[in-house]
Amino acid sequence: MLDRSVLRTLLAGYRGNPERDRAALIDLIMRVSWLAHDCDELIELDLNPVVVRQAGKGCVAVDYKFKLRHGDLEK
Repeated sequence: MLDRSVLRTLLAGYRGNPERDRAALIDLIMRVSWLAHDCDELIELDLNPVVVRQAGKGCVAVDYKFKLRHGDLEK
Protein backbone atom coordinates (compact mmCIF):
# COMPACT_ATOMS: atom_id res chain seq x y z
CA MET A 1 0.00 0.00 0.00
CA LEU A 2 2.76 2.47 0.89
CA ASP A 3 4.64 1.68 -2.30
CA ARG A 4 1.64 2.83 -4.36
CA SER A 5 1.32 6.18 -2.58
CA VAL A 6 3.19 9.46 -2.48
CA LEU A 7 4.48 8.36 0.93
CA ARG A 8 6.92 6.03 -0.78
CA THR A 9 9.01 8.97 -1.97
CA LEU A 10 8.75 10.83 1.32
CA LEU A 11 9.68 7.79 3.43
CA ALA A 12 12.70 7.08 1.23
CA GLY A 13 14.25 10.46 2.04
CA TYR A 14 12.89 13.17 -0.20
CA ARG A 15 15.16 16.07 -1.29
CA GLY A 16 18.12 15.02 0.81
CA ASN A 17 16.16 14.35 3.98
CA PRO A 18 17.03 11.18 5.88
CA GLU A 19 15.06 7.99 5.30
CA ARG A 20 12.03 7.67 7.57
CA ASP A 21 11.05 4.73 9.80
CA ARG A 22 8.87 2.84 7.35
CA ALA A 23 8.68 -0.24 9.60
CA ALA A 24 7.32 1.83 12.49
CA LEU A 25 4.65 3.37 10.25
CA ILE A 26 3.63 -0.07 8.99
CA ASP A 27 3.44 -1.28 12.61
CA LEU A 28 1.20 1.68 13.53
CA ILE A 29 -1.11 1.01 10.57
CA MET A 30 -1.36 -2.67 11.52
CA ARG A 31 -2.09 -1.89 15.18
CA VAL A 32 -4.82 0.59 14.25
CA SER A 33 -6.27 -2.00 11.88
CA TRP A 34 -6.40 -4.61 14.65
CA LEU A 35 -7.90 -2.07 17.06
CA ALA A 36 -10.67 -1.32 14.57
CA HIS A 37 -11.23 -5.05 14.06
CA ASP A 38 -11.33 -5.92 17.76
CA CYS A 39 -13.25 -2.92 19.12
CA ASP A 40 -16.83 -2.97 17.85
CA GLU A 41 -17.58 0.20 19.83
CA LEU A 42 -15.05 2.24 17.84
CA ILE A 43 -16.86 4.15 15.10
CA GLU A 44 -14.32 6.87 14.30
CA LEU A 45 -10.56 7.31 14.79
CA ASP A 46 -8.37 10.17 13.64
CA LEU A 47 -4.60 10.29 14.19
CA ASN A 48 -3.32 13.65 13.02
CA PRO A 49 -0.54 14.35 12.63
CA VAL A 50 1.57 11.23 12.66
CA VAL A 51 5.27 12.08 12.76
CA VAL A 52 7.49 9.43 11.19
CA ARG A 53 10.99 9.86 12.58
CA GLN A 54 14.30 8.87 11.02
CA ALA A 55 14.79 5.17 10.26
CA GLY A 56 15.01 3.19 13.48
CA LYS A 57 13.56 6.01 15.63
CA GLY A 58 9.87 5.12 15.39
CA CYS A 59 6.79 7.22 14.78
CA VAL A 60 4.30 8.97 17.00
CA ALA A 61 0.69 10.09 16.70
CA VAL A 62 0.88 13.64 18.03
CA ASP A 63 -2.87 14.02 18.47
CA TYR A 64 -5.86 11.73 18.21
CA LYS A 65 -9.63 11.80 18.32
CA PHE A 66 -11.96 8.85 18.60
CA LYS A 67 -15.67 8.25 18.86
CA LEU A 68 -17.25 5.26 20.57
CA ARG A 69 -20.72 3.78 20.16
CA HIS A 70 -22.58 2.69 23.25
CA GLY A 71 -25.74 0.88 22.26
CA ASP A 72 -27.58 3.35 20.03
CA LEU A 73 -25.74 6.33 21.51
CA GLU A 74 -22.48 7.93 20.42
CA LYS A 75 -20.00 9.31 22.95
